[in-house]
Amino acid sequence: MSKQPNIVLIMSDDLGYEVIGANGGSSYKTPSIDSMAQQGMRFENAHV
Repeated sequence: MSKQPNIVLIMSDDLGYEVIGANGGSSYKTPSIDSMAQQGMRFENAHV
């Protein structure tokens, strides 16, 4: 039996794309989000 993947979905209100360090932002330090973005998958064209 194969192991099922872990899925973490992070949604926020009023957070600009350019604020996250993984997206090139430097306004704030976001090391945890940057680490998850580097190690996981990123969905950059999703609209809810």
